[in-house]
Amino acid sequence: MSDATYNVNFFTPKSEAAKANKRVVVTMLIVWFVAVFGFQFLLTATNSPTPEPTHAVYAKAWPAVSGGAGTEADKKELARALLMVLGKNVSLRAADKPILKGALSAVVRGLGVQDSDPQAAATAIGLGTDGFDPLLVSILKSSLVPVTSDAISDEHKLALPKIMDLYLIHNRSALTDTRFLGFPFHYWFTAQFLLIMFVGLCWLFCYMTDVANIKYNLEQEGAAPNLAATAKPAENTAEDKKE
Repeated sequence: MSDATYNVNFFTPKSEAAKANKRVVVTMLIVWFVAVFGFQFLLTATNSPTPEPTHAVYAKAWPAVSGGAGTEADKKELARALLMVLGKNVSLRAADKPILKGALSAVVRGLGVQDSDPQAAATAIGLGTDGFDPLLVSILKSSLVPVTSDAISDEHKLALPKIMDLYLIHNRSALTDTRFLGFPFHYWFTAQFLLIMFVGLCWLFCYMTDVANIKYNLEQEGAAPNLAATAKPAENTAEDKKE
C-alpha cells in the first residue's frame, strides 16, 4: 500500500479512503443542517399570529376606557388584562413596566381607590380566591404606583396598544400546538429529536469509518497485527522429513 493512501487532507483528498471519508462527513453535515435550519424555516413559514384570550378582553375594553367612556365593568376587565401582562415579569422589557403600572394605577383610581391600597384595589377589580385571582392579587401589590388622575396619560395611551399586542399575540402553528410524548412538538423536536439524531450520526460515522478501513485495508495505529496473515509456515516435523 502506498503512502498516498494515508492522505488526510479533508478539502483536497487524494486517496480513495480520504474521499470516502469526506463524502460521509459532508453527507452528515447536510443532514444535520437540514434538520436544524430546515425545521426553523418550516416553523417560521407555518406560523401565524394568534392572540391569547386575554387579548380579546383587552381589545373589548380598551377603546371605551381610553376614550373616557369606559364603564366600571370595562375598567375591571382592562385592569385584569394589565395584571395578566404584568405577570409576565421576567419577559417584560424594562421600559414597558412603568407604562403598564401607570395605566393600571390610573384604572384602579378610576374604580374609586385613591391611595394605591392593594387590598382595596383587589376588591374594586373583583379579584377573589379562585383560579389565577390569588396570583393577580400578589402581582397587584407590586404594580400600583402613585398617580394624580384616573385618566391614562396620552403617552401611555400611545404606547400601551403596541405593548399589549407584543405580549398577548404569539406566532403559533400546528408544529407548536401539536403535542408529542407530552411536549409541544417543536420543543420535542429541538430538545430531544435533534440530540438523538446527533448521537445516531456519531455512531453511524464510527460504523462507516470501520467499514471504510476494512474496504481500503487500513489499520489503526497500534492495532494488533493480523496473526493469520503474518504467521510463518511451521517447520517440517521429523515424520515429514522421513517422507
